[in-house]
Amino acid sequence: MKPVHPNINPKECNEVWSSDYKGKFLMCNKIYCHPLTIADSKSRFVFTAKGHYKENLASAKAVTSSHI
Repeated sequence: MKPVHPNINPKECNEVWSSDYKGKFLMCNKIYCHPLTIADSKSRFVFTAKGHYKENLASAKAVTSSHI
């Protein structure tokens, strides 16, 4: 299978931000944490990384809108 590369190629910082769940992990309390990161696609600067109890659009939008 051929690797997939995104079409996004921003020319300047703050032109495109990306949000991504990075994969769940089990915490000591036996609850899964789903870390969400929001980063600048040009500089790769991470604005925030937050743990969520589940991966869903509503949670991601709430974090994203608080950083705009």
